[in-house]
Amino acid sequence: MISGPSGSGKTTLIETLVQETGFRRVITATTRAPRVGEVPGRDYRFLSRADFEVLRDQDGFLEWAEVHGQLYGTPRSEISGPESEWVFLVIDVQGHRSLRTRRIPLTSIFIKANSLDELERRLARRNTESKADIARRLARAHSECAAESEYDHVVVNERVEDACRQIRQILLGSAPLGAPPSPLKPTRSP
Repeated sequence: MISGPSGSGKTTLIETLVQETGFRRVITATTRAPRVGEVPGRDYRFLSRADFEVLRDQDGFLEWAEVHGQLYGTPRSEISGPESEWVFLVIDVQGHRSLRTRRIPLTSIFIKANSLDELERRLARRNTESKADIARRLARAHSECAAESEYDHVVVNERVEDACRQIRQILLGSAPLGAPPSPLKPTRSP
């Protein structure tokens, strides 16, 4: 399970790791509109707010949260593989807390940029948000980074290759989502 502020590089890291490892990325659902280049069913399951709420009310999500005025959630149907299957789940701090409260076994990794200035540069480079949206995401990043101690591991994403190497090392000592925990207790990464 991967979390981190907008612009921390979660998507880039997961895309790289999926190609390198063959693990599957869980496709989460959202009520926000697709960004330029995003493909429904590959990047997200884009749902209307009404459809999302119906699925939520039918207990169709493993976890869900409202973030930046939009709903995001993990459809239970996405986590229906064998217990031995490794999957990458990208969720926010609220979703992580929800899964921990429900004692769902997982290995949690918090991804962050090396500074908030770098995070701001990455958000601006994406060219997908207004200045007001970037300011709102940076304000949220402050509270998200304050929660990094709640995670099993923290990875600073300065270079994709280095961050992927750290994540692969973390996963070698962990169990897949939903499987009994590994006999090796995860330790916090430097």
